[in-house]
Amino acid sequence: MKKFALVAVSGIILLTGCASIVSPKTYPVQVNSSTTNAVCTVSKKNSGEVIFQGQTPCTVTLSPGDKDYVFKVNGQEQEVSHQQNPAVIANLIFGPFGVFGMIIDMSTGNAWEYPKAPLYFN
Repeated sequence: MKKFALVAVSGIILLTGCASIVSPKTYPVQVNSSTTNAVCTVSKKNSGEVIFQGQTPCTVTLSPGDKDYVFKVNGQEQEVSHQQNPAVIANLIFGPFGVFGMIIDMSTGNAWEYPKAPLYFN
């Protein structure tokens, strides 16, 4: 009986991190503009580090995490901000073991996600 309990508890601990299990590994952001082949630049909001530069239409792939990005096309800017991943709430189902899931989700960046709507610039 003790072995069964140990296996059950270990299984619960290993299977937590709900957002890390069910969420996508990347978030593609479609960028369109009224001007074909307009220059699209994507940078991290806080540091200004450019992570992508290309021409529209394009798809920029963001990794999960707590970073916000600024998309610039045709002199216009749109910010893409991270938001709480609803799957993180599932960790609460596991009670005290959900703490391990929260730690996993936070450390992998899967506790946050990005909007799935495409961006459009005039």
